Amino acid sequence: MANNSLIPRAISIPLILSDLSKQIVSIRRKTDTLIDYYIYPEPTPSEIAAYDPRLAILKTRVATLTKLSYTNLAYLIDDSDALTAGYLEQIIDQLINAVHGIRLIFESCYDRNLEERKPYDVIYRILEYREKQVKDLKMEQMADPQRLRAEELRPNEIGDFCRGAIQVLNGRDRGKISYVADRDLLVENRARLRQFGGAYLWWECPKCDFRLRYHLSDSGKTNILSTEEYGCEFCYAMGKKLLYGVTTFSTGRELMMHMAAKHRKVLPPGPLLQKMNVAVKDKCAEGVYRWDINFK
Repeated sequence: MANNSLIPRAISIPLILSDLSKQIVSIRRKTDTLIDYYIYPEPTPSEIAAYDPRLAILKTRVATLTKLSYTNLAYLIDDSDALTAGYLEQIIDQLINAVHGIRLIFESCYDRNLEERKPYDVIYRILEYREKQVKDLKMEQMADPQRLRAEELRPNEIGDFCRGAIQVLNGRDRGKISYVADRDLLVENRARLRQFGGAYLWWECPKCDFRLRYHLSDSGKTNILSTEEYGCEFCYAMGKKLLYGVTTFSTGRELMMHMAAKHRKVLPPGPLLQKMNVAVKDKCAEGVYRWDINFK
């Protein structure tokens, strides 16, 4: 049977996220206790104080990932659990390094007997256990030869993303290409052809009636015009329903205005930025070499 976010497991990503949030609180509380015992009322050394902002950043990253609907994410992205697990691995690794670094400072500078008392031992072992679970989860999903693709997890239904759109998102473009007949050219289409040459083509989704008219110029650049509706994948991945005027729009321009208003200041979680080729101030996620959206 295929593995995806719709199938119950002994461990789930939301459960891991919840526990990581608790462990970050425990690390900060344990560190404050040691500071009060060994250092207060003297100022906290910068070597120790520097860890708290790092922990705050990791806590924010965990909180951001909790906003995702992992059921909806599985409908959009192939192997979505494995993708998210990769981000969790990085977070857990940084937490383990933080625990190790703080512990070494206290042991070397304040109390060498702490090595025997191991004040962070329970936290450390929990993080190692979670790290193993995350790695196993990723390996389990990627190794399953019968795992379902995102578009296979639900039927093609009106009012939802069609299977063709999901295929394009996951790099499986099976759309049909055909020339736009002369009688279907708009006035502005004819003007562009006179100015730039090239041709107008249709891209037609094989799963529904959605199609795009786009201009293919000699330079290979395109100007895409829509004839149907666009849905916000960010909103959908975070559990919101597709509602016209709220999360779906009649033109690409309206969709971009929505994204700028709703998602530019409060960025979507990292897995979405990576999978959907989103740049932030001209910088892309690791492994992404071109952007489709650039949040300035």
